[in-house]
Amino acid sequence: AVMVFVLAHAVVAALDRLGLDALSEPLTGTIDQFWALLPSLAVSALFLMVGVVAGRVVRQVVQSVLAGLGLDRWLASLGLDLGRLRSDEAADGEADAEAAQPAGSALAGVDTPSEILGLVAQVVVVGVALVEVLNNLGLEAWAGIVQGFLSVTLVNVVLALAIVGVGFAVGNYVRGLIVARGGE
Repeated sequence: AVMVFVLAHAVVAALDRLGLDALSEPLTGTIDQFWALLPSLAVSALFLMVGVVAGRVVRQVVQSVLAGLGLDRWLASLGLDLGRLRSDEAADGEADAEAAQPAGSALAGVDTPSEILGLVAQVVVVGVALVEVLNNLGLEAWAGIVQGFLSVTLVNVVLALAIVGVGFAVGNYVRGLIVARGGE
């Protein structure tokens, strides 16, 4: 990459020396724009790295706090035990748990609701950092798209979690009624 910049400067100098201003001026303008953008690019890269690290920290904090509050046990009492559901799927031959989630995927090792919510928190933090990076680079249209995606996704995730929670609660209530009448 460095060689390309040295070569570009050499080409501009040669074109200037030959008096071909019609060719050298646009190249000079492009090179000047690049050098003007370089500090913003460096700051944006740094900001994105900080966002990724902060996202990992937030993920760990959210997982620890929610697990400590007993969210996983409470949801398991409602019938939402992801570890049990995965082992049932593998035992029934419907899906192999490892084949469904490759080891390198973002969901590898995500077995509890607190881990899922921690992953969602990490995605939100990195997404907010990405929006700021895009704004810093002057890409407001892309920043708007990412910001719109984040807001719509957050609403949909919260709504989906509410629907699933109500579904499990109603299902367990009906199951309790059936068991109480001896219909199991």
